[in-house]
Amino acid sequence: MESIDIFYRIFHEDLNPLTNQKSKEYYCTTINSLLGKENVLDINEDFIKLRFQFYTKLLENTLQQVKRELHRNVYILHLGEEKVLTMVRNHQSLLLTYCRIVERNYLSSEDDLLKYQVSSEASVTDIFKMVYHTMDNLLDYLDQFFYKYLDHSLPVSHQKRLWFIYTHKKLAEIIISKLMACDIPEEAKLVIVGPLVSVRDNILTTLTYRQKLYMGTFIKVLKKLLKKKPNPSLDSLFRILISLEYNTFNLFFYIERHFKKELDGLAPREQLLQLYLLKKSVVTVSVTSTEKYNPELPSLKERLLVWLEEEIKLTKRKYELAKSETISSPLVAKKKHLDVSISELSLITRLLFESELLTGSKKRVFEFLSSSFTTKTAKDISVESLSSRYYSVNNGTIDAVSKMLRDMLYRLDHLEET
Repeated sequence: MESIDIFYRIFHEDLNPLTNQKSKEYYCTTINSLLGKENVLDINEDFIKLRFQFYTKLLENTLQQVKRELHRNVYILHLGEEKVLTMVRNHQSLLLTYCRIVERNYLSSEDDLLKYQVSSEASVTDIFKMVYHTMDNLLDYLDQFFYKYLDHSLPVSHQKRLWFIYTHKKLAEIIISKLMACDIPEEAKLVIVGPLVSVRDNILTTLTYRQKLYMGTFIKVLKKLLKKKPNPSLDSLFRILISLEYNTFNLFFYIERHFKKELDGLAPREQLLQLYLLKKSVVTVSVTSTEKYNPELPSLKERLLVWLEEEIKLTKRKYELAKSETISSPLVAKKKHLDVSISELSLITRLLFESELLTGSKKRVFEFLSSSFTTKTAKDISVESLSSRYYSVNNGTIDAVSKMLRDMLYRLDHLEET
């Protein structure tokens, strides 16, 4: 029987601390044999103390034997790569499974935070903690000497996770502080700092080898970016996060909403141009990360490109329909040209409404203007562009309309004189 099978006996057979009915004589004999000496322990010792010493020596011996067996199989017997891979991964999977069993069934939430603190009571919980320590030490041994054979989709040892957090916690806190000071929307900040918060607050309940590699790269790249650009733009952060394969749902939907805002108020033709520009901005990002933040989800870059392609198809269809309706409409020949921009036309319309010279539905008025006129900047005026510019007025538009009104007043004054 291999030494690793001791854990099966502890969890399923005669060595389970909860059901173990061994006698004092058994404990003394076993401990003495493990120590290679006779009569080391007195049979009159307290039963709980004897039991605790038994598991202590048993686990120490198991740790040494499993390491020796692994070393012998790989470096002395020279098993083939395939056999070594199978053996190492079997050990890794078994140890992780039993570690999770201890965490779920034998440690309270408080114990879970103090897995390596064994009390002087020598209780059953303390025995399971020693079992956990032994298995975690073996996982750490596998990491040190058989890293290339491990399944990197599985969690690292408890010790490795704590060490990663310890060595990255302070830097994560600094990066969070710098990102929160950046001149970008609050929602964007919260979406970006998520992984950093989990490191800072030590809430990474599990950390796979892939996640460990990814998180280290994520922190390193953001540190470098913020050193070079203390106040990066939202677009530059998007490019970095796409290159890092930070493929969370929250980021994808945030970027999607951001892109949609850039399309608001534009006519279909203008929307198409903007969509092509957005697509170019995503296509030109080089993905540098070998791992994805969430291995189960598609690439962030791929998802954005699929979304942009669908939006382009839809917008093309809308544009083609709008063109066909314009060509087939009898009103096309009757469209009149206004020597103003869309923004200026929207402002004039607003003045008419606010002066109560026009009343009723603004949408109906916008539809009338769209179907009846062209402007000096657009042959096709969309209702959406009129509506958006109606509520958003810049100083240049105000100056231009003011000049028109002054010219009209001048002409009116001269009409009165004649």
